[in-house]
Amino acid sequence: MPSKLTLPKISELGGGDVREITKVNAAKSDIDEVDDLGPCIELQRLDLKDNVISDVASIGYATALTSLDLSKNAIESIKPLAALESMRVLNLSYNNITSIEPLAGMKALCSAVLNNNNIRDASPLQTLLKLNTIILSNNRVEVLDVRRLKGLKKLSVSGNKFRKCPEIGGCFNLKELRLNKNKLTSIPADVLSCAQLCILDVGGNILTDVDKLCVIKNLRFLRALNVQGNKFAVDDACVAMFKEWLPSLRVLDGSPVEGRHKRFLHGPSQQDSSGCFTAEGAREAKKRKVAKRKHPEGIAGSAPPPTTRISFTDDPAPSATPPVRTPPRETPTRDTPTRARRTRTTRPGADEPPPQDRKGKQSG
Repeated sequence: MPSKLTLPKISELGGGDVREITKVNAAKSDIDEVDDLGPCIELQRLDLKDNVISDVASIGYATALTSLDLSKNAIESIKPLAALESMRVLNLSYNNITSIEPLAGMKALCSAVLNNNNIRDASPLQTLLKLNTIILSNNRVEVLDVRRLKGLKKLSVSGNKFRKCPEIGGCFNLKELRLNKNKLTSIPADVLSCAQLCILDVGGNILTDVDKLCVIKNLRFLRALNVQGNKFAVDDACVAMFKEWLPSLRVLDGSPVEGRHKRFLHGPSQQDSSGCFTAEGAREAKKRKVAKRKHPEGIAGSAPPPTTRISFTDDPAPSATPPVRTPPRETPTRDTPTRARRTRTTRPGADEPPPQDRKGKQSG
């Protein structure tokens, strides 16, 4: 049965006077109403996730709050939260919120978790210059400009209605960018300004050709890439191309890159006029390489193989002339010079030295 979060209950949860409590955890308590939090003048952290709260008017009086979790409730309006100007971490995910205009006054806000709502306009976030984390997944946002947020490190806008990538030029500290399940047809050159990017998710869009991702080839720190669910197939040629572009790549479409596909080298014929490796060129290079393995005597359009070669491994196609092996050079032993010094030449006609007894004296 739903209950009300009263001041005595807060005192019990916080273990002290409501005027001195700094932290309260009332998650998963089947709460549908909250008492006036005005007396909680020192309350900084409040966890009310996974309840049935719909009205947040009383929470707006706790002006000292810096961390508030109201995820998984039944909230539609957050207008009373506009008074929380000290807020730094705010979680409003899994509600029915349609407008985030009250957040525009939270100038100290660092993390905004707003996924799984009905938000259409995310422009109030564009003026919060201290934001380092924005999670807007599964909403109805179509446009977003975060170029002024120089400290932004994580941006997730998956499951929205973007036809054009959010404006991210100038986000030099961005490390994680999630754009999956939108309607993107290309990736803009703005992504090159995010030189520190480590995670990029563009799966589930309508990218028709892997060559449209050519812009990411200079992201030297990218470790995880997801392109699954677009209009092109990720075959061995694509994997080899991504590895050529991204030397730090470790995970592709959720699986480790190493061991998943065999890498082959790109030749000059795989580049277009701009010097970008193309998937078509990579596939052609792979076909030529496979054909050369099957027909070592030569294929059309390629130079004939050498008549002799030296191999140090078990080769299924042995060379015409066996390798010439040079015998190892004889290395003199340590005692060789000693024996040479002890060898004496006997003069012609000289008598042999008399034999010696055990004590070293001459006999006779």
